[in-house]
Amino acid sequence: MFRINRIDGRSRTVVSIDGRLVGDYLHVAETCCRQAMSAGRPVDIVLNDVTEVDEPGRALLVRLAKAGCRLHGRGLYTSYMVRALKSAVDRRVQTS
Repeated sequence: MFRINRIDGRSRTVVSIDGRLVGDYLHVAETCCRQAMSAGRPVDIVLNDVTEVDEPGRALLVRLAKAGCRLHGRGLYTSYMVRALKSAVDRRVQTS
């Protein structure tokens, strides 16, 4: 299962992702997030009860975070994963 929802607000866009962030779903998620970013407003990516993220999915989230998207996790696994990804992005930015 995979569901993505985009809400364009006045000051920011929220992209909400549910389910599995793997395989063929990655292209859909990246396209949606890149389109949201092109509007020029800040983008928040909210991972709601995401049950699985493969390595390419993690790499996508890191790329989007480096591009300025803010990651948020809801649920135990997702919150932990988002904290770990943010730490990895912060470390890469500091060493650059």
